[in-house]
Amino acid sequence: NAKGITFDATTGVLTVQAGAVSKVLYVKAVATVGDETLTSRVKVNVHGLSFAFGSNDPSDDSFTKVTAADAYSDKIGYGFDDTSVVTSEESDVKGTAAYRFKAKVPNGNYVVKVTTSSATMTSEVVEGVAATTGITKTGTQFNVAVCDGVLDLTFESGSTLSDLTITQAAAKAALAKPAVYAIGDSTTNNNASGNISWGNRVGNGVAVPDTFSSFSNNGMAGRDSVNFYNLGRVETVLLSVCPGDYVTVNMGINSKEAGESASYYTLLNNYYVEGIIQRGAIPVIVTATPLGFSSSQYPYNASTGKFTVNRGTGAYNGDLRKIAQSHNLNIIELGYYFEDYFNSLTAEDVAAYNAENGTSFTSQVELVKSWYGDHNHYKQYLADKIGSYILDSVSKIAGGSTEFNQANDTHINEQ
Repeated sequence: NAKGITFDATTGVLTVQAGAVSKVLYVKAVATVGDETLTSRVKVNVHGLSFAFGSNDPSDDSFTKVTAADAYSDKIGYGFDDTSVVTSEESDVKGTAAYRFKAKVPNGNYVVKVTTSSATMTSEVVEGVAATTGITKTGTQFNVAVCDGVLDLTFESGSTLSDLTITQAAAKAALAKPAVYAIGDSTTNNNASGNISWGNRVGNGVAVPDTFSSFSNNGMAGRDSVNFYNLGRVETVLLSVCPGDYVTVNMGINSKEAGESASYYTLLNNYYVEGIIQRGAIPVIVTATPLGFSSSQYPYNASTGKFTVNRGTGAYNGDLRKIAQSHNLNIIELGYYFEDYFNSLTAEDVAAYNAENGTSFTSQVELVKSWYGDHNHYKQYLADKIGSYILDSVSKIAGGSTEFNQANDTHINEQ
């Protein structure tokens, strides 16, 4: 008698159709083995992703009734994180403190519609990582990218919640030519104090290879892995990518949030990289840009005439390599590539640069220093070099090259 729910006793398959009425069912299986009869009875809680809150029964039988007593469990698949701070009224629930509702869903992108008095909400808190306060949401409808199998929403203290509907976003198809997205900090997106980063030069000095349809620079200066996540910058990429698109992933010169260092690997691996993979896009790990010159950094040895700009395992390079190795990803070793490039420069190269640019540098180190604003940030000439190398490398990867696969990275075990 359950609307939208059928059970085939022959095959043992329970089918739940869209619009099925929420219901608790018991499925009983009986088997005879010789003289012995085996019986198993399983409780099945069938519910959709439309929820009506409060003590009254929903007027629409496609909605699942939720009261303040309904605690979340993986088995039930929905409920409140802490029922002690929620009270039921007739047609809604109310929080005596900030309260969180959770629904178990497949990883993916969702459209959420909600009726609440909460002026703002936060979604997708990473449990176990205290610094991730969640992504701010406002209004009655918004999108959410789920990476951990649970869609969560936290509402303000004193606010009411009447109903909530979660709908999977329309599936995206691969583009005729993939797009490229960039995730990063100021070494990816920055044009302050006379410096400019490689992402800012794409389309304005650095051409997008014909392999790709477009380039989207999602880097943001001054961010670390935690506040980049909290600001919804990762989610923006996850909501935008199509299957087959490429996403360069680098985040590492900053560590500002309390606990960011301890949470870096979890966030980058589980929510950045795995989130990209879940959506059919292709992450490409990019290690930190080559170390530059400042009052605290001088990566050149005058006695050997050699630059050392690779940063080693610093700027989270070690964690980035570990992630690339664990997922068998492609990895672009920026620091080592440009260390080799700087060390290949000759006096003739300096003279040629002077002739082309009207400068008068007298040594390789003097020339390279001129390409930097400080040890993290750099100027247009180096930005163009870095941008061209990254996009050309991703183009090779898209063409089937295994040159950048982690298995072929001689530095992959520097973790």
